[in-house]
Amino acid sequence: MKDDSEPLLSVTAQGIDVQPRRTGRKSIDLVIATCAIFMSILSLMIAYNQARMMRQQVAATSWPLLQFVSGNTDEQTGKLTIVMEVRNAGVGPAIVKHFSIYYRNREYTNGFDLLVDCCQYRLKTLDPSVRQPGAPLTSPVEGTIIRAGESTTFFQIPLVPQNQSSWRLLDEARFKLKFDACYCSVLGECWSSDLAGVDPKPVKSCPSPRARRSG
Repeated sequence: MKDDSEPLLSVTAQGIDVQPRRTGRKSIDLVIATCAIFMSILSLMIAYNQARMMRQQVAATSWPLLQFVSGNTDEQTGKLTIVMEVRNAGVGPAIVKHFSIYYRNREYTNGFDLLVDCCQYRLKTLDPSVRQPGAPLTSPVEGTIIRAGESTTFFQIPLVPQNQSSWRLLDEARFKLKFDACYCSVLGECWSSDLAGVDPKPVKSCPSPRARRSG
């Protein structure tokens, strides 16, 4: 006599599969099958939501936020020095793909060219081996990685008798500067920013230097 409590067995090319026991009543079997499908779909949804939440948590802990910061006094020496930097106020490193300065609707890729145009600064000599008093120091921002809580100083110039006029003009002009930056997180999420607020615009990717030049 057949025992209905025993599970059904089927032999396949992959081995022996255990089939769920059927009651012999189509309505009940249909309900059981529907519940099994529902539980499978529910399990997939739960797994998807858990994976999405984990990704969001990881993204939240690796979110960079770049901001422009400037001052006219060296915090360490107390001397009058204009310092311009990009600070990462976020919680993850920022990979800077693009960085431009705008002054009076003109684009600059470094602070030295800006100083020449805005503030009538002139070099006394073109010899790079001669260090002039009060000469500016510049550093690139594009192509660098700024860690969370750290800054990159891209321009600084101390006040000395030889550059007083240019220094004071720049001290006023720094409040009128605009920026166009694009940076990414270590997860590949990217943002376009003016470095002035806390809501950078999400973008799919940052444009390459070649694409910007051709555009």
